[in-house]
Amino acid sequence: MKDFFNAFKTSGLFIGTVIGAGFSTGEEIRAYFKGANDSTVILSAFLFAVFCAIFLLASKNKKIKLPKPFNAFWRVAKFIAVGISLIAMCSAGESIIFKVFGIKSFGVWLFVICIVLGDKENKVLAMINAVAVPIIVVFVICVYIKADTSRMEIGKIDFIPAFLYSAMNIFSGGIMLDRVGKDMSKKEIYLSTIISFFIMCALILCIKKSVENCAMSMPILAIALDNKMVILGVTVVVLAIFTTMLSDISIMLEDLTLLSQKKTIRTLILCPFCLIGIVSDFSGIVNNLYYYIGYCGVAYVIYATVRLFFSNFSFKNRDARIHYACKSAKYNSTGHH
Repeated sequence: MKDFFNAFKTSGLFIGTVIGAGFSTGEEIRAYFKGANDSTVILSAFLFAVFCAIFLLASKNKKIKLPKPFNAFWRVAKFIAVGISLIAMCSAGESIIFKVFGIKSFGVWLFVICIVLGDKENKVLAMINAVAVPIIVVFVICVYIKADTSRMEIGKIDFIPAFLYSAMNIFSGGIMLDRVGKDMSKKEIYLSTIISFFIMCALILCIKKSVENCAMSMPILAIALDNKMVILGVTVVVLAIFTTMLSDISIMLEDLTLLSQKKTIRTLILCPFCLIGIVSDFSGIVNNLYYYIGYCGVAYVIYATVRLFFSNFSFKNRDARIHYACKSAKYNSTGHH
């Protein structure tokens, strides 16, 4: 039971990080999977699970030493990619709550809450996500039950949108997994991979089927509003924004420790991201900047894969050399030549 609970917390951390505003509103899934059949969605969930396993297993191996200029370039590229995600979450939190309730500055308050929690231990962040993700799943299923699913497209299986969607959303999630995987057993890692597959499969399938016949923007919210489930629909979106923003801020606060150990200074550096977000258009950010996060996600998957197999190969060779050296020493100590 302990193994399952630890695996579930890790899956919650991973899923809570990768499902942001675009996912929870149904915009991304409608854009990527329109015209595709359910097999494409299952394939995408499978790829999420595979990437999850790669990051968790790679985290148990030593990092590959990169040239200093390349390492510095990657740190900056990573910070920008996570920063774009943070800007998008602030924008979504601000615009969605204002659109539904006419309340301003919600994105700022969400940012403040995440700043307070952002430097907590990974166990605390995982626990928060372990509570939030099941709520999101249940509420998404409720929306699916109420949605118009009478006319479903047969479509065809398509590998490209399945891969692109999982790669675009994997970046921050992969970074979080790299932080927690080293403390997990192999059994916990495999359990977490299986759990992540089933949860992602259920979420993407339910949202895809829900939004297929809805032409309105932010279709999940629109369906919730039409069926008098305002609080339920808003809760899904806000929790998804919150969990993603929390991971983004946690990653950026950790990266900024290279500049300063004082949280006040690091917080001040992050404030402009929030300010840019609340005055920006969420759709514009997604359409113009999310491709960059996708490229970083693909690069990070490749790095984790190389790190996983290269390190294993290196360790095997090292163990073989050590075994051979010990055997030779023992052989020589007996006086045989």
